[in-house]
Amino acid sequence: LEPSRLTPPQCFPMADASKDPSRGEVSGACRRFCGWAPLATTTIILALYATTLWSGWLRPIKLVWHGRLELAAFTLEVLLVLSCYYATILRGPGFVPRGWTPTEDEITRLGNAREERPLDAPLSAHDCLQYCKRCSGFKPPRAHHCSTCGRCVLWMDHHCPWTNTCIGHHNLKCFVLFAHYVALACLHSFVIQSEAPIRLALLAYRKKSGGFWRFLGRERTIFALASWVADLVIMLLVGSLAWDMHWTLGSNTTMVEEMISDKAQLRRNHFGEHEFVFPYDMGSRRNWRVVMGSRIRSWFLPFGEESESIWPDMKEGCGAFSLSTEQLAQKALSLSKSLVMPVTRAYDGRWGCCFSSICRCCYWAHMTWFFGWGTCCSGPACDELHLTVRPGDQVIISHQEEHWILARILAEGAQEPDGPEGWLPSSCVESAKARKFEVPEQRRLQGHWTTRAGHVLVRGPIVSVAERHDPYVLRREGSGVT
Repeated sequence: LEPSRLTPPQCFPMADASKDPSRGEVSGACRRFCGWAPLATTTIILALYATTLWSGWLRPIKLVWHGRLELAAFTLEVLLVLSCYYATILRGPGFVPRGWTPTEDEITRLGNAREERPLDAPLSAHDCLQYCKRCSGFKPPRAHHCSTCGRCVLWMDHHCPWTNTCIGHHNLKCFVLFAHYVALACLHSFVIQSEAPIRLALLAYRKKSGGFWRFLGRERTIFALASWVADLVIMLLVGSLAWDMHWTLGSNTTMVEEMISDKAQLRRNHFGEHEFVFPYDMGSRRNWRVVMGSRIRSWFLPFGEESESIWPDMKEGCGAFSLSTEQLAQKALSLSKSLVMPVTRAYDGRWGCCFSSICRCCYWAHMTWFFGWGTCCSGPACDELHLTVRPGDQVIISHQEEHWILARILAEGAQEPDGPEGWLPSSCVESAKARKFEVPEQRRLQGHWTTRAGHVLVRGPIVSVAERHDPYVLRREGSGVT
């Protein structure tokens, strides 16, 4: 393939200026704040605070004296927990504007930022960024679509049901502080509430059965023991999450990006390519400042300066599109391994959750009667999307289990699947008529490629990486591919 025959790709339109991300942010924050999760979380926090206040100061057991200074410290811990929690909800993760498209100047400037391109051809957004059909726009390099929020999220780490939103660029610092302050406050409360089980242990050791049962039957003892157990459970669960967040801060890698890096290493080992270098790991100190801020006093409060969200700083020697083009290659490879099967039985995805409009018993009865006991007992989690299919549909399968498959509908005449991915019983498709999905040529040739000795190096279903790492798309021109 001669580089001189490469034709410039088409440019894509700019995003509509009316699609401003700030519009609707207030209403979105109110919706997140008014859900059941914030109400339940606030109730738990205040209940544990009230029981600790009662056991430690209002009606103390008096094994240890708790003064006013300790009360002020414990109250401050609870206030920090609530402020960080509400800041996480109200600020939100930061959503990509619907219809977002980078400018031609951004694509050209960032494409040439590291080194001169080996071929004289302009880039388009489709060459180096993922396109989200549900948001009708491109994804910035560190953005991912959340099916629960229904939006592309900047620096998406995970969707947290307790905050009723995703954890991303805008609220990652607030969430990290929230997890640490919860563990600290629960540890403090656990120590105070430990006086009740210690008192019971002393009574049992002294063989004072009458005093043991009288003390155990008191109302304050029951509340203290319940709070003591709750403190221990929450401290272990949230404390482990806080410990895991140190990996996120130290490596500047979200949970989603960690999975992408693992897949990148497997893919590159398979094709014999060089090791994938995560472009946003700039060292522990710089990584910490990217999330927590550069000033020490801002590390402990849920506010401060924010880093760049669309085009963040990178490790020296890495390209702005290294992560996004790697994801393009991974998706193309995944499509090349997928199977297409015809649907022979209808399935209504609205039956997918046994806690929705129907009760659990009706769900079990329905699934057992129509799809068998094995399908009923091995179903996916209730918060996962289920697919509605009809006989005659074609589905492309990305993951298959014994009784369930994860698939997307392949519309008639479409080259690629469109729409959300969801689960359906494997008995709904006819596996005997399965065929390998034919990856569109444009998708096969999308990704990293370069030149060697004046020719383009092509290997495997995806254009591989040689000396340079600049993203392009090869296009068909006449009877040949250029």
